[in-house]
Amino acid sequence: MEEQYKSIVRAIIDKQSNVIGRDMAIKKANNVPGIEVDSDGTVLSIKGDYKKILEDLVGEYSLLSGDIAIKFCKDAIKEIIEKYTALNIPDILK
Repeated sequence: MEEQYKSIVRAIIDKQSNVIGRDMAIKKANNVPGIEVDSDGTVLSIKGDYKKILEDLVGEYSLLSGDIAIKFCKDAIKEIIEKYTALNIPDILK
């Protein structure tokens, strides 16, 4: 299950990298407790309440870009959450 959540985090970081730049996207992800991302954007670990971590991650990006960041995050993970329907996804990403 952790791997699916890592793929969601990675997809969100990749999408946000296109908007705010890779360094800032990684920095913002590393601000979220429970997420560890290396300098190339690889998600090394995600520990804790996955739903809360995803919500906090989206919150970090929305502080910079507002509601458009939420839309980009939703777009980034659409295929993943359609494939893995049992994942506990926060309402902000549905």
